[in-house]
Amino acid sequence: MRSNLTISVQDDLKDIVTALREIGHNVITTHEVNKDTSVFILSNVDEDWEELRSIEWMSFEDNDCVLTMNASKLTLEEIVETIEKVSKSKSFKVEKAKKIKISVEEGLSEIKAVLIENGYDVIPLYKVDTEVVAMIFSGVDEDRESISTYQMRQYGESKFVLTMNASRMNTNEIIETINKLFKR
Repeated sequence: MRSNLTISVQDDLKDIVTALREIGHNVITTHEVNKDTSVFILSNVDEDWEELRSIEWMSFEDNDCVLTMNASKLTLEEIVETIEKVSKSKSFKVEKAKKIKISVEEGLSEIKAVLIENGYDVIPLYKVDTEVVAMIFSGVDEDRESISTYQMRQYGESKFVLTMNASRMNTNEIIETINKLFKR
């Protein structure tokens, strides 16, 4: 059985829009991804999207996984064929992606609030575990005060963790660095 999907398509991709509407899919051209969007198709790949492969799952603001297609790397036929396969799949919707876990020192409430606002899972600094990808501290710890801005370090059983010194970086620099490294 086939489902009609809600597909967000860049508005200048008129051939794709027409083809997908002809086979019954709900196509929006507002260049937005919302909770109803199953597929996102774009072609104007700027520096934020330059590493986008032809087809990949991406997590957007609500952490819903959306099939994202780079039309500059695919033919119209490949796009339509992929959409048709996806619309027939019973398990198309991927569960919400796990939020990226960041450990933040107590007292860094502004940084914590901005991280939460940006969709990160924020936990106390003393809870560095194997799921933590970054930790932010204020620079008062002897073991970490040699870190001027940020570096990758290994802690206990955890893999390498981005370790950031908030006393030498402002909130915007911290968020920009984290978003660049961990947001898809």
